[in-house]
Amino acid sequence: MADPAQWPASSIGPLRIAPNSSHRISCTGTLVAPDVVLTAAHCLYFAGAPVNPAIVNFLPGQRQGAPGARGVGARFVIAPGFDIGDRTPRGAANDWALVVLREALDLKPAPVAALPPERLAELSRAGAISQIGYGADRMYLPSVSRPCPVAPGPDGGAFRYGCLTRHGYSGAPIFADLADGPAVIGIGSRVPEAVLADPGRPGAPPAAMATDAGQFAAAVAAESRRASTPSERPTSQPR
Repeated sequence: MADPAQWPASSIGPLRIAPNSSHRISCTGTLVAPDVVLTAAHCLYFAGAPVNPAIVNFLPGQRQGAPGARGVGARFVIAPGFDIGDRTPRGAANDWALVVLREALDLKPAPVAALPPERLAELSRAGAISQIGYGADRMYLPSVSRPCPVAPGPDGGAFRYGCLTRHGYSGAPIFADLADGPAVIGIGSRVPEAVLADPGRPGAPPAAMATDAGQFAAAVAAESRRASTPSERPTSQPR
């Protein structure tokens, strides 16, 4: 288990979405700018269409149901070309989205770093990759998987990983330990049904697909620049 009071786990939390009275969506998001949350695009869809941003609740640093802060969605930035019906590796490459919050949060965001495949392989061999998220197996405390093995994907923009693969971990950040500290190098996308049925098989090669940070780094940088300019939005305090 990760300590939700310590960074970078403090920047990570569940996304709770209630499209109607009988349906609940739960994924994982990461604060990557004061008012920007990174997650998987498919988490923001219901019945084939994006949900209303106002029903997206971000609860970073949650411990036993008590979050370190709260954020509510104001708008989305969804990957160009994302197709909710595309479960291929190419679809995984486009499975990212940013939730822009109504108010900035007084928390340290996690940096994003796009790395070449050879560097990913080197870090994986060194055991320097990990993943943190909130899944169905532990909804109110953050799980951590270290080391998190990764491998090249069959298509550009996505790579394979073998860490947190149960329901709820979609969008969960995959970190690499870099010289300047941990940075998000990808996020969990959709997981094949075979992996969901038998997660964490010892010795099994990485089979789940992750969206590579190179796909969303520019969008995160653009929203970070916007967030750093003077704004009329108030800042919400941790609760």
